[in-house]
Amino acid sequence: MPLDDRDLAEAKLARLLSRELARQWKKLRPLVADGSTPPQKFWEEMSAALHEALMSPLQAIARLGYEDLIAEAPKSEKATSDAIREWLLSYGFDLIKDITDASRDGIEDAIATYLEGGVTLEDTIGKLSQWFDANRALRIAVTETTRAYDQGDRIATQELRDAGFEVKDIWNTRNDDLVDDDCAEREGLESADWPTSERPPLHVNCRCTVGHRVFS
Repeated sequence: MPLDDRDLAEAKLARLLSRELARQWKKLRPLVADGSTPPQKFWEEMSAALHEALMSPLQAIARLGYEDLIAEAPKSEKATSDAIREWLLSYGFDLIKDITDASRDGIEDAIATYLEGGVTLEDTIGKLSQWFDANRALRIAVTETTRAYDQGDRIATQELRDAGFEVKDIWNTRNDDLVDDDCAEREGLESADWPTSERPPLHVNCRCTVGHRVFS
């Protein structure tokens, strides 16, 4: 998958997530203004809305990660699609839960601090808004684009190996000033030489990929 296509997919995911988080903040703010803790129904609705917004784009990104390595699947198209869906059904639940739980914990802590006194309502609202702003949406989008793309690549790599090909995994960074030190030390290394067996994303905002040398 060329980097410009990857960037487009990432930007689209960030826009979708930013729009959904902004909707949730619009619903939440009146509750916060009253010093109320959001009811369970709010979090259930937030989880459902995030699932609706994120699952289809992540599935498409995983498919692109797959197709960047394999243009024509050694296995059936259905087997490939099923493998991507199976991963997303499992991981998607954890992702939505993590996003929702982090928001809930941050909000409940901020409201508790406000009710204890010493913090203004305006400051509390400002602190809470960070859980629903465009910066958080972008961090999640960057990280999860990398994860979904890598999952598609993993599925493709396994299919090639199952078909009898030898595949060497090689770490690729974006090779710019934003690359994390832990990622930079892996640049160009085969998987046998990586410090750990972890794959991208190695950290929040990681944009690394795994390239390959394929031998018949």
